[in-house]
Amino acid sequence: MQNELHNELLRCLFRFKKLALTFRPCAPPEDGDLNMASLYLLYHIREHPGDLSGEKICRNLCVTKAAVSQMLGSLERKGYLTREVDKDNRRRIILSLTGKGAAFIEKTNAKTEERLAEIISRFGQDKARELITLINRFSDIAEHAAP
Repeated sequence: MQNELHNELLRCLFRFKKLALTFRPCAPPEDGDLNMASLYLLYHIREHPGDLSGEKICRNLCVTKAAVSQMLGSLERKGYLTREVDKDNRRRIILSLTGKGAAFIEKTNAKTEERLAEIISRFGQDKARELITLINRFSDIAEHAAP
């Protein structure tokens, strides 16, 4: 590419993607195979018991229905959550944390919060908020740009 700004933006995007793919919750070694999206999903299930749909999860995690289905299946096989059909609305699935899922959150919560707090402290709260705003704006624009 001839435009230096284009090159810098692409390098930045690749670096940010690498960070997003490698950032892990502060999990004990035996639970280290869970990624940040899975951890976020478990937290979300804990904070919104019985009030989650596949569509809400897709929106919150910015992933496809297929990705949500795969993630839920994996977490269920690993014993972190259960899925059951709502008796009042057969199209609705109720997600619940198992004892293992709740224990995992308890084990990882403090250290993960500590790690995020350190990053925000070193970066600065105002800059962190500005970065969130800029990334969200950039993502909105990029998602609607011509392919």
